[in-house]
Amino acid sequence: MFYLLFENIKVAISSLMVSKIRGFLTTLGIVIGVFSVITIVAVVSGLKDEVSSMVMSLGGDILDVVPGNIEEGGGFGGGASAMMSTLDFADYEALARQATEVKYITESYSFGVKIRYRSKDINSFGMGIQPVYFKIRQKEPVFGRLFNESEYRGRAKLAVVGLGAAKKLFGEASLAVGREIRVQGQPLTVVGVLEEESFRFGGFDINDSIYLPATTVRTNFDSARLTDIFIKIKDETRFDEAQLEVERILTKRRGEKDFTVMGQKNILGIVDQVTGLITSVLAGVAAISLLVGGIGVANIMLVSVTERTKEIGLRKAVGATDEQILVQFLTESVVLCLVGGLIGILLAMGVSWVLVKFTGLPSLVTLPTVASAFLFSAFVGVIFGTAPAIKAARKDPIEALRYE
Repeated sequence: MFYLLFENIKVAISSLMVSKIRGFLTTLGIVIGVFSVITIVAVVSGLKDEVSSMVMSLGGDILDVVPGNIEEGGGFGGGASAMMSTLDFADYEALARQATEVKYITESYSFGVKIRYRSKDINSFGMGIQPVYFKIRQKEPVFGRLFNESEYRGRAKLAVVGLGAAKKLFGEASLAVGREIRVQGQPLTVVGVLEEESFRFGGFDINDSIYLPATTVRTNFDSARLTDIFIKIKDETRFDEAQLEVERILTKRRGEKDFTVMGQKNILGIVDQVTGLITSVLAGVAAISLLVGGIGVANIMLVSVTERTKEIGLRKAVGATDEQILVQFLTESVVLCLVGGLIGILLAMGVSWVLVKFTGLPSLVTLPTVASAFLFSAFVGVIFGTAPAIKAARKDPIEALRYE
């Protein structure tokens, strides 16, 4: 049995080598389809792992209150719902005053900024926070210090910058401490540089961020809005009780639940849901090219059957059965698709490596993804090679030998 299969594969490869250009063009659709599916799944899987690792680093005792009710279809971060709903400082005050499960709490104002030092400037992501934010997120300075409570209350024009921002602005991160920078035209003194974090995606690098006292942001930056309230609870085992308490206090104060209280599990669930949906839709679109490639394979195999009519008649005349002819042509179709699938896999792995190496875009090619794409290539070969194989098997040997 294995000998016959091996012989069929040899015959299939020999037939394909007769017209290399035609064989290559036939497999091109399969190559593109497999390449697209693996690349899309790899990028989305890499993003999911990157975000999940960042979320896991938050710890199981952190709550994040954001505008918009995700459960009502606002999406991650509130989506369209968040555009209509906003948090305010009174929400933070109510939680700080009434919540009994809270250990640390801070409001957070997020905004895009341009940081300038002398003639050099960079685009960055700004956050207005209280000093306890650094305890909640377990951030430590690698140079200098963090701003303190009295500086927060005094609306001090100070800043703590990420390691990436410090290197881009000053060349060496250690030179940042004590320097005066301008953020949206406002002069600020850098007091500290944070240790490096691993989260990066595409053009976004959390190490390029800048952190200011929330009071300074409220006073000097009109474009900033309260986007989060970060909470560290006293007891991780009472996470559900703490989450319900926060929801109860804010719902009573606001009159409706137009916000979302998220923890580690909630965020991971949303990440899984969103990335799963994106993967399914994009991989489905990419898989269409595999089907188009399959149609090309079916077309070429039908042409091959017609061209090799005399060969079919001769094989039948010397004793080949219909089943053997069918298996031969079906094997050729599958081999054709598998060759295309293998090329597509190699291309996808190469592109994935380039993305990780040179763009910082997370990309993760997994064995199940590669195996699935390879098997689907074989499946396409079987599906679209069956009709030509049946046509070849049913040919009358006498009529086939007479064919010119």
